Parts: sequence; structure tokens; C-alpha cells
Amino acid sequence: MAYFSPPSTRSPWFITAVKASFLTAVFLMLGWLQENLVMMSAMSMGVSAAALSDHPSQYAKRATALFAMLICFGSASFSVVLLFQLPWLFAIALAISTYLLLMAAAFGTRLGRICFGALNTAVFTMLSYNHHAEPLWLPLMLVGGSVCYFILSSLVHWFIPNFNLEHDSRQLFSTLAKYQLLKARFFDDGTDPAELRLRLAKLGAQASAALANVRQQLIVRQQQDATANRQSGYLEQFFKAQLLLERLSSSHLLYQELRVELADTSLPARIQRVMVGLSKRMLRQPRYRQQLSYSMNDAVENELTALSDSIERLAARQVFSQQCASQLNYLLTNLRKVCELTERQTPFPNPDFLFSEQHKLNWKDYGRLCLSRKTPLFRHATRVSLCMLVGYGIVQLLPADSQNYWLLLTVLFITKPTFSETKQRLWQRIVGTVAGIALATALYWLALPDVSLIVIAVLAKFVFFWYLQQRYSIAVGCVSVYVAILLQFYGLDAEALFAKRILITVGAAGLVFLALRYLWPDWLQQRSRAVIAASLHAIKDYQSAIFSQYLSQQHHEDETYRLARFHAHVTEASLVEHWQALLAEPRSKQSEASTLYLLTGRLHAYLSYLSALASHRGTITSATALPLVERIGERLSEQLNQLEAALANQPLLGEHGEHQELSSYLSKLTPNLQGQDLMVTFQLLRLNENIQQIRQLLLAQTDWQLASPIDKPD
Repeated sequence: MAYFSPPSTRSPWFITAVKASFLTAVFLMLGWLQENLVMMSAMSMGVSAAALSDHPSQYAKRATALFAMLICFGSASFSVVLLFQLPWLFAIALAISTYLLLMAAAFGTRLGRICFGALNTAVFTMLSYNHHAEPLWLPLMLVGGSVCYFILSSLVHWFIPNFNLEHDSRQLFSTLAKYQLLKARFFDDGTDPAELRLRLAKLGAQASAALANVRQQLIVRQQQDATANRQSGYLEQFFKAQLLLERLSSSHLLYQELRVELADTSLPARIQRVMVGLSKRMLRQPRYRQQLSYSMNDAVENELTALSDSIERLAARQVFSQQCASQLNYLLTNLRKVCELTERQTPFPNPDFLFSEQHKLNWKDYGRLCLSRKTPLFRHATRVSLCMLVGYGIVQLLPADSQNYWLLLTVLFITKPTFSETKQRLWQRIVGTVAGIALATALYWLALPDVSLIVIAVLAKFVFFWYLQQRYSIAVGCVSVYVAILLQFYGLDAEALFAKRILITVGAAGLVFLALRYLWPDWLQQRSRAVIAASLHAIKDYQSAIFSQYLSQQHHEDETYRLARFHAHVTEASLVEHWQALLAEPRSKQSEASTLYLLTGRLHAYLSYLSALASHRGTITSATALPLVERIGERLSEQLNQLEAALANQPLLGEHGEHQELSSYLSKLTPNLQGQDLMVTFQLLRLNENIQQIRQLLLAQTDWQLASPIDKPD
């Protein structure tokens, strides 16, 4: 039953569901009162198209978004009406317009969503055309419904302008809390550290993706008003989340060794209790967004103090080794910093900070992009266009029935850029359609009055949008009921509804599967080198920023450092997502899956050691440690450069024995150091060992696919 549990009411999709279902109820009730359900059903379809294209970026420039919607939706619907009786011209226009509209995603999310909504409007026009006595009114009704949704959304956004940002911020801190909670599992008996690190890498990827979402929301606010982020507290919380992720992902010690040495004490359980308390604090962070000072009213700080006192007493009695005592002190230092970060607001270093926005694509770039065969977007748009063309041909061969155009709508919804995404959608679409059409057929046989059908249609649309993001099969079942009811208002004889709709859905799924499998297949293994190289490059930049501050004895959170850290975590997230998606592809395309599994864990460990090293930058002045930091930094940077070059099929330079030489030197030096110098040396030793393991994994894989060209316009 957990699968059917409702998503969060704080989700943006819940608000979308409320808006779409409210307007649908208004239009269908007006149609019932005026005995014109056919026309009002078209307006409710226009609402659906606009809701599918809804995105926060549309409200930064409302006039531009509204104009784009009117042009795209109106052109799509009018072209269908004008060419509907000219099949050959219609087929050509359908293929070309599908391609151009999908390629428009290169302009950004806002226009990409609107163009996808335009394609849905075109198919809705096809579904409704034969049921309207005057089809020329159909585009006006569809566009009118879309405009009504846009106006309502603008009003809602006026009253709750930060709803999406609030949601993304809560998601971010919730993911950080889960990360801290999972990290506490290192002190459980029988825990597999390798498996736990991989799970942490997945959670770290989710946290990085959440950071990217919040960042995009802040950029949207900045586009609307350059000063919007300065006094709202969102920028400060975004900055705090980055600091927390760096602290949480840092690995100051070998947990499994520490757990064994402390097995006869109560310290592991007490450390876990502190970590759990900090996790609860992170969940509560969004509520204190605009409060400069606040009180957590928990026992975490007192427990930390008591834990520190206990460690000092046990260390004095030599219950554990001196090395263990040092590692515990480093762990406590890190936990205290997390405690401080969650106890009060963190001042942002630059109150006038503005995000650097990406270069905007112009029409000349768009034209070149449309002619380039190198990008995944080109292949995706071409596949969908050909599927729509073939699908339209199949519709023309079938006996005339407006239901047949459901095939084109299915193609639009389930075709994704990669095989793995599409494969998941295929089964969910079939299962959802079977359940939805079974329910719709039962409703038809019950011969319910129109008012009851309107209520069911409104509820079905509400559930469709609410569940669309998390439970696609449930959403599909509901939209099947909704469309079936509208077609019933059109006077459709639904006796053969069940079998026909199932066959159409299965046929569309088969068509999409063949296209993804054999038409310019974009297998993920072809991108593995590029994804790994991007991760290595971002880690190298983050590492350089850390060592630069060590050598200058600084601890600055400037923009250069923050961006390097941000991109290091985001590219790690991309690697984790790439590996997980690869597992859904055919077994013959998973030759490097086991290597990627191990590599994901190793790179996460490397990034964790870097994060730990970063937390101590600017704190050492030892004449012994600083030259060592510079030397190791140069060697690690060289190794990352060599591995990145090796992924580009360039000769591998450098001696393999450098790792062993440096490890030996660091191991001999460690007993003579203490305090911060010892902590830094320990992290350098872990980094040096880890880069050797990463090197072995990469060079042992002999069947890497060639990297795909970088997705840029020619």
C-alpha cells in the first residue's frame, strides 16, 4: 500500500493539481449548465496543456511567457485544423513541427516546457476535431483554456511567490539530514563500509541535485528582481547548505577501524546519538530562514560537551590508542562545526552577490544546433519526430476513430532521451492504461449522470497532476479515466474502449521501444568516459582551490571556491545517476557497470577526503606540513590530469611508483606530527592511496566506449 500513499501536499505538483482541477471543474460545470460540454471539454484540455508546461521561470517574465504560449499553442492547434483533411501535408508538418519544438528545449526550461505543451495541444486538437461541428473554434477554446490557467497561476504566484523555492529548500535540508543519519550507520556492528559509502554517494548525489535546483530557483528570482535574494534569507540558507554538505561528506577517519577499537565502550552509541540529533536539526533549518538568532532547544550541544569530556578521561586512562584519540578529536571538531552551523544563521560573505547566468542561445545558434547530428537533443528530437510520423501513418491505416490519436499522445509522453528512462515509462504506461481504461469502461457501463462524470473527471485530473512526478502509472490511470470521460461527452461509443485503447498503448510502446533500440541508439556506455572525465576535472578544480588556500594560509568562502565545490558535487551526482541509469539498459550494453560501481564509491571517498582537508584549510603553519601540502597537491593534480587524458585516449605519463613513494614518506612522517599537522597528513595519505585505487580501476577497464562529442553547436 505504500505505493499508493499520496505525495506531499507541499509539492509544487500539488498546487498545479489544485489549479488544473479547479479550472476543469469550472469549465465542465459551465458546459453542463449551458448544455455545451463538447466546447467546454476542449477548454479543459487547454488547461491540461498549460499545466504540463508550467514552470517557475515563466513568472519571472510573464509577458514573454504568455506571448510564447499564445504563439506556440495557437500555431500548433490552428495548423492541425487547417491541415487535418490534407493527410500528406499534415504528416510533413507534424514531423517538422515536432522536431523544431523539441529542439527549442535548447533555449532553456521555460521555452522547452511551453513547446512540449504545444505538442500536447496539437494532439488534443486531433482527439477533438471530429466531434466539433465548427472545428475552427477548437483552437480558440484550447488556447483560451491555457490562457485562463496562466492567469490563475500568475495570481497564485503573486500570493505565494516562493512556494517552489520553499519546497526545494526543504528537500535540500531533508536530504542533508538523511545523509547525516546514514553516516551514523558507520558505527553499527556488521556494517559493510563499501556498501555504505555507495549509499552515501547516492544520497550525496541527491543533495547535489537539490542544491542545483535551489540555485536555479534563486537565479529565477534574480531575473525577476536583482535584489530579491538579498534580504530573503534564501541565499544565506543556500550558502549554509553548501557548508553543511562539505562538512557532512568529509571523511576524517576510518570508521570501521574506530568502531572495532571502541567496541567495549559506550562511545559509538553516544556519537550516533549526537549525529541523529544533528540530523533532526537540519530538518528544522528552513523554518529559521529569516531569523538571525534562534534556539534549537535540544540536548545536542550538551551531549557533545559530555562526549568530549568522556573521551578526554578515557584517553587519559589509555583505554584506546593515541591515534584513536586523535581521530575522535577530529570527529568531535567536525561535529561541533555542524552544531554551530545549525545553531545560528551563517552570514553570507558578499551581500551584493549575483549569480552568473548562462549564455543565452540565439536564433543563429538554434539554427546550427538543428543541423548538428552530434548532440543527444538532436537524436531525441529526430526519434520522436519519426515516431510521430510513423504513428500518424498507422492512425491513417486504422478505421476512423478519434481514439486512435491516443497513440501520438502516448509517444510524446513516454519517449525520453535515454533508453533507461523510456524503458521505465513503457511498463508504467501500459499498467496505468490497463487499470485506467478498466475503470473508465466500468463507469461507462454504470451510465452515470453527467454531473457525476464531471466530478470523477475533476478528481482524476487532480490525482494525475499530483502523482505525475512520483507515481507515473497511477497518473496514467487517472488521465485515461479523464480522457475517456471527455470522449464520452463527445458522444463516443465506448463499448470497445477497453481493448482498443490497450492495443493502441501497446502499439505506441512497441514503436518507441524499436526507435530507442535501433534508431541512433544513445547508449549510456558511449558517454561513460565523458561523464568520468567531467567528474575528475571538477574534482581537480576543487582540489586546486583547497590547496591554493592552504598555501596562502586562507579560509575564504569566495565565489571561485564555492563554484569549484558546487561543480565537484554536481558532477559526482551526474556520475551516480549515469551508473544507476546504465543498469536499466540491455546487459550487452553494461560491460563497464561493475567498474563504474567501484569507481563511484572510490570517487566519493576521494571527494570526502578532500572535503575533510578543506575544513582545515588556513589552520596550519608548520614548516614541515606546508611544503608537504604543496608537494602532494602537485602530485595529485598531475595524477588527475593524467587520468583525464587517458580517458581521451592520450598516452598515460608518470610513474606508477610515485604513489608508493609518497605513501611511504607520509607513513614515516605521521608518528612525529600532532594536532592539525597530523590531521592534514592523515588526509593526504588517504588521498594518495585513493588516487592509486582510482587509477587501477580506470586502467584495468580495457573496453571503454569512446566518449561522445561535447554537446555544443558547431
